Amino acid sequence: MNALATDQAGRISDYLTAPDLAQVSAGLYIGDRPDTDFRRVMTRREEMRAFPPDVLITNYKMLDLLLQRGEDRALWAGADVSFVVPDEFHTYDGAQGTDVAMLLRRLATAVGAMQPGRPLGRICPVATSATLGGGKGRRLGGRHPRRGGAGVRHALHGGRGDR
Repeated sequence: MNALATDQAGRISDYLTAPDLAQVSAGLYIGDRPDTDFRRVMTRREEMRAFPPDVLITNYKMLDLLLQRGEDRALWAGADVSFVVPDEFHTYDGAQGTDVAMLLRRLATAVGAMQPGRPLGRICPVATSATLGGGKGRRLGGRHPRRGGAGVRHALHGGRGDR
């Protein structure tokens, strides 16, 4: 999980070297501080707390902790979250799917985005998975690609899977 986030941080750091993205900041917040320093991605927690990044790269376990710990509240103060991108979406089934959906609802509540009938409010979830996308009718990991994550979609959108 951390290897993937670290890889993504490296790619985002490369993207952020473009002159038109000079004002965009990013931070990598995972269980351990990575051994690698990135030119355009913060890795020190104290720095991210003092200067919350525009793009926060983390995993669902760390997001859970970030929403609970008092010292991390600065990350959410005044945050205008537009997108949340959970990776490995095909694995969010059953209890884990419900946990992730509730975690995203807690995030929406923490940043004041939740709205009646729209649990995530203005936050747009963008699920990703390198495992999805097989051929027509192909089953991946015992699940049909189009059905993976249905429980999360249901929980995220208050019972409606159409958003």
